[in-house]
Amino acid sequence: MKISNLTEENLAKFKALYPNNEQIQKVTLDEIKANTKGVKLDGSNVTFNSNASSATLDSKSTSCDIAIASVVVDVFLMVMGTVELRESMPHAVFEDVAHSVESEKSTIEEMAKIFSDSSASAKDKAKAALKLGTMIYKAGMFKAVFHAIINSLTWWEMLLYGVLGLAEIAAAFLTGGAAEIAAFVGELASTAILVDDADKVIKEC
Repeated sequence: MKISNLTEENLAKFKALYPNNEQIQKVTLDEIKANTKGVKLDGSNVTFNSNASSATLDSKSTSCDIAIASVVVDVFLMVMGTVELRESMPHAVFEDVAHSVESEKSTIEEMAKIFSDSSASAKDKAKAALKLGTMIYKAGMFKAVFHAIINSLTWWEMLLYGVLGLAEIAAAFLTGGAAEIAAFVGELASTAILVDDADKVIKEC
């Protein structure tokens, strides 16, 4: 994520995702800046809010559902440049995401096969990842997935990561050009998390 994306315009776009949340509507850019000094933008030192998820304790999500949700979360975090969030992210986030993308399970499962394929090039995997993200973005599932991830954080970090992450996601999923593909290839080279979770989809589904 780029701190240069912490602008009034991007804050307004973030607020548009929460039209009925008065607390978010009232927050200012200066308040976010003042309360997030020292927060790393890669997700390595954030604090999770364990009460933020809407997932129920009696969730019926299967191991396949969670594996598919993990692939979706991975793609979002890699686009945001915050894969460090993944290691400590509450399980309830994956429950929420699994519920949100249930209608596209079979499509995501097919894409997971590309991520898991050792013969597929990094560029092909990057294209597939952006295709997956774009599908979610344009199919009306984006808000639910984004909320599940961002709302797992404590207040000020949620606002910082929300504004900056939304800017990164919109740029990647709405354009999907050569620059975005190249950036994703770089992310794939630095972490095996997407491939590992795709392998779990193959195994569990």
